[in-house]
Amino acid sequence: MRLRIRCTLALLAGLISTTLPALAGTAPWYKWQGTSRVVCLQYVNPKWAFKLIDGPYREATCKQRGRPS
Repeated sequence: MRLRIRCTLALLAGLISTTLPALAGTAPWYKWQGTSRVVCLQYVNPKWAFKLIDGPYREATCKQRGRPS
């Protein structure tokens, strides 16, 4: 009886954990300005000297405004 409950719980946990990543969406892109250039990235390492200047954008070229669908 206990073995059946453990197997059922393990199966349910496995099913739940595999469907959660499928629900995640794409992150938006932003324009960041450094000392000598402007880049389009989804995030910037806090150690870098970049400042957020515009966004969000749908794609990596930072041309279509809005959030990714």
